Amino acid sequence: MKITKTREAIFAGLFVLFIAVVFLAPAAPFTIDDTIYIAMAEAMAERGSLYVNPPLAIAEAPILLESVDLIHRIDGNAVPQYPAGYAFLAAPFFLVFGIHGLILMNAISGAFCLWLTYLIANTLYNDRMIARNATLILGVATFFGGYVFSIWPHITSLAFTLGGAYLVLRMPQSHHRLVYALLAGLLFGLSVNIRIDGIIPAIAAFFWLRFFARPDDRLSAIALITGLAPGLVLAAYLNFLKFGVFQPFHYGQTDGLATASRYIPIVAAGGIAIILSLAINVAHPTIARVINFRRLVYAALVVLAIGLVAAGSFLIGLGQGTYNLVVDMQAFDPAKIRPGIIKDEFGYWSFWGIPKKALLQSLPFATLLLIPIYEFCRAQKISAHSFSFLMIAGTIAFFAMNAWHGGMTFNMRYFLPAVPFIAITASYGLAHLLAEKPNSGDLILRSIIVGAALAMFFYYALPDIAPSLAIPAQLYPQLAIATALIASLVYVLYAHKNATIALVLSSLAFGYAGILSAADAAGELGLRFIKAPYDQAYKRAITPGSLVVTVAEDHMVETRLNGVILARAQEKELSNIREAINQYERAGRCVYLHTPVAYAMVGDTRFEAWTVKGAPTHQGNILDLYGLPAQAATCKPQ
Repeated sequence: MKITKTREAIFAGLFVLFIAVVFLAPAAPFTIDDTIYIAMAEAMAERGSLYVNPPLAIAEAPILLESVDLIHRIDGNAVPQYPAGYAFLAAPFFLVFGIHGLILMNAISGAFCLWLTYLIANTLYNDRMIARNATLILGVATFFGGYVFSIWPHITSLAFTLGGAYLVLRMPQSHHRLVYALLAGLLFGLSVNIRIDGIIPAIAAFFWLRFFARPDDRLSAIALITGLAPGLVLAAYLNFLKFGVFQPFHYGQTDGLATASRYIPIVAAGGIAIILSLAINVAHPTIARVINFRRLVYAALVVLAIGLVAAGSFLIGLGQGTYNLVVDMQAFDPAKIRPGIIKDEFGYWSFWGIPKKALLQSLPFATLLLIPIYEFCRAQKISAHSFSFLMIAGTIAFFAMNAWHGGMTFNMRYFLPAVPFIAITASYGLAHLLAEKPNSGDLILRSIIVGAALAMFFYYALPDIAPSLAIPAQLYPQLAIATALIASLVYVLYAHKNATIALVLSSLAFGYAGILSAADAAGELGLRFIKAPYDQAYKRAITPGSLVVTVAEDHMVETRLNGVILARAQEKELSNIREAINQYERAGRCVYLHTPVAYAMVGDTRFEAWTVKGAPTHQGNILDLYGLPAQAATCKPQ
C-alpha cells in the first residue's frame, strides 16, 4: 500500500511540474519556423483559414509576407508551406490557451512518445528493464526533451509515428493483424499532415514486414500501404486548397530543398522496391535455400560495390552527408553554404551563433548500437534489431542526401523520428553489458556523475576560460568518448569478457549526453525568454493595424497577434514593401521599420530611430524601431 501511495504521489508531483513548465515556458518563438506555426494555428482558430493573411491589412496594399522562403504569395493570399493538418490539430489548443496551447499540445504528445517508446521496446525484446531504460534514456539523455516544451511540432508528429510503429509490431502474431496494419497506416498517414517526413518510418515499417517479420504475408504489408491512403489523400487535398496541387508532399516551391521534384528519382526507386518486395517472398523454401542470411549480407556488399561504380557521385555525396550530420558538423561542405552559417573568428563553423552538434556529438552513447548490429550480422534477434535499424537508417539517409541539418538549432532535429529507436537499441546494448557484469549499479552511477562533470567542464567552463577552444570543447569530447566506447565494445564482443570498461564508458556517455540534453533545452528556452520582453514592449507600444517591416519577426509574435501587420525585409520583396508603406501611410496607419538591417534595406531616409519604453537593449540596439516624423504625434511610442 505504501508503494502504491508513493507512486501516486510521484506521478501527481510530476503532473504538477509538467503543467507548470508548460505555462511558465515563454510564449515566444525560438526561430522563424515557430512564428509560422503560430500564425497557422491563429488563422485556423480565429478565422478558419489555411492562409495567414493579416486580418487588419489594407485591401489596396499588396499582401506582405513574413518570409518569402516559408510563406508563398498565391492568388493574393499568404500561404504557409508547412502541412495544413497542423493548423487543424493546433487550433483548439490555441483557441483555449493561446501560444501556451501549442506548447501544451507538444507536451501531451511528449508524454505519449515516452509511453509508446516503453511499449515498443518491451514488444521488441520482452524485457521491462530494457523498456524502462530506453524510456529513461529518451527522456533524459537525448535532445527529445528540448522539443517537448517548444512550439515546433516535431514531438506531435513523432507521437503519431510511434503509435504507427507500435501497431506494426503488434501485427505479426495477432489474429487482427489486418486491422492493426490499417490503423498503423492511418497513423503514419496522418503524421504526414503535420510533418511530411512522417512517411519515412511508414516505408521502413513496410520493408520490415516484407523482409524480416512476415515475408510470407503480403496482405498485411498491402493493408499497411492501404491504411496510408486516407492521410495522404487528406494531405493532397489540403495542398490542393493551398497551392492548387493535388499532391501530399508539396511545400509550394518550384525550386530549393523543399520542392518535391528533387525527390522524384528516390520516390521512383522506392516504388520499384515496394513492387519487387511484394513480388518476392524471401521465406519461400526455394528462395530460402538459395539465399541465406550471410549470402544476403554478401549480396548487399556486392550491390554497394556496383552502386559505387554506377552511381558513385550520389553514394559519395550520401556518405559525406551522413558523416556531416551523424559525426561532425564542422565537416560542413562550404559549397552548401546557406544563410546563417559562417566561420567564426577562430575558423570554426557557426550556425546562427550556435555550436551545432551532429548526432553523435549529441548522443555519444549511440555507438552502443554496435552490439545489436553484431548480433544482427550473426543472425541473432534479426526481427527485433532490424525494426530499429530501418527506422534509424531511413531517417538518416533521407536527410543525408542533401546534408540538410535543420537550420537554427543546437542539434539534429530532423533525426527526432530515429531518436527513440536509438534509445531502445542503446538500452539493449547496455543490458548486454550488464549481463556480462551484473550488480554494477554503483559503478554505473559513479560513471554517470563523472560524465556529467566532464560535460559541465568542456561544454560550459572551458569555453569561458579559453574562447578559442569553445567550439572544439563543445563538440569533440563526445566523439572521443564514442570512439573509446566503440573500441571497448569491439573487445567485449571479440573476447566475451571484461565488460567493465565498456560499461564505464557507456555510463560516462549517458551522463555526458544528459548534460547536453539539458543544455540544449536551456539554450532554447533561454533564447525565448530573451525575446519575450521585447514582444510585450512592442505589443504595448504599437497600435493594432500598424505596419512593421522587420528582419526580427520572431521578436514580435504577440505584437502580430494583437493586430499588427508584419513584413520581412527581403530584397525580392522590396517593391511590394515600398508600395505598402505608401498605402498604409496614405490610409493614416502607423508605419515602422524594425532593426537597422530593415532600415538600411528599405532605404527610406524619412524614418528616424524611436525608443520603445520597456524594450531591453540587445546587441547594441540591433532591434531599434524607426518611425516617420510626420506620424510622431499619433504613432511615436510614449
